[in-house]
Amino acid sequence: MKCLSCGACIEACPESNGERPARGADWDDGTCQRCGACAEACPGEARELIGEPRAVADLVAEVERDRPFFESSGGGVTFSGGEPLYYPTFLAACLEACREKGLHTAVDTSGFASKKVVSDIARLADVLLYDLKHMDSVAHKRHTGVDNERILENLQTLSQEGAEIWIRFPLIPGFNDGEENLEAMASFIGALPNKHPLFVLPYHPTGIDKYRRLGKDAPDVNYKKPSDEDLEAIVERLRSHGLEVHSGGAHE
Repeated sequence: MKCLSCGACIEACPESNGERPARGADWDDGTCQRCGACAEACPGEARELIGEPRAVADLVAEVERDRPFFESSGGGVTFSGGEPLYYPTFLAACLEACREKGLHTAVDTSGFASKKVVSDIARLADVLLYDLKHMDSVAHKRHTGVDNERILENLQTLSQEGAEIWIRFPLIPGFNDGEENLEAMASFIGALPNKHPLFVLPYHPTGIDKYRRLGKDAPDVNYKKPSDEDLEAIVERLRSHGLEVHSGGAHE
C-alpha cells in the first residue's frame, strides 16, 4: 500500500471538499477533472496519471516513426478508444494531418454520434470500422447503455454517401447470436445502399482481466468464447444472404 494518508492529494485537488479519505480509499466523488494535481503532490507515488496531453503535430510525428512498418505491411493508423468520435475536432485535425503525410487512416467507432460528426469524419478517414452489436434497440440499450436507432441511421447515411465501411459484428454467445438477431442483421446490411464487408469477431474474455488489473470488480456476466464450429456456422449463415463475410478482425 503506497498511500500514506498524508492528505497532500486533498490539499492539491482544486475540486476537493477538504475531507481526508481512509488510507488507500478511492475518494473520487464524480467531481474529478483528471488534472493530475493529486498525482504530482503524492509523496508515496500512490496516484498516477495515465496518458498525457498531445498536440496534433506531436502525435503525427510519433506515428511517422512507424512508417516503415506501415509501408511494409500495407497498414496505417487506426484511431480507436473508447469512442474517438467523442473528440471530433481533435480527431479531424489528426486525420487531416495524416492525409497530408500520406498515411492511410481508419476510425474504429460504435457509430453513436451526431450525423454531421459521423459524415464529416468519414470524409477524412480512408475507412470506418463500424460496430453492430445488436439489432434490437431494447437489448442494445440494456447491454450498452444506449439504443441503436442513431447507430443504424448513421450507417445507412454513410453507405448512401459512399463511405468506405468495414462492418464489424462482435459475436457474443447468449447476447447476439440468436436466430432473430442474425436474420435482422443480415437483412439490414443487405439492404444498405452500397455493399460493405462484414467481419465476425468472436468474443474473448480478455477484458475481464483488465478489471482485475485496475482493481475493479468485473461485470457479472457468463459469456463464453464461441466454438470454432459455431463461429463457422454463423459465418456461413450470414454468407447465405449474399454478404461478403469474414471470420476474424478488421483492423489496420
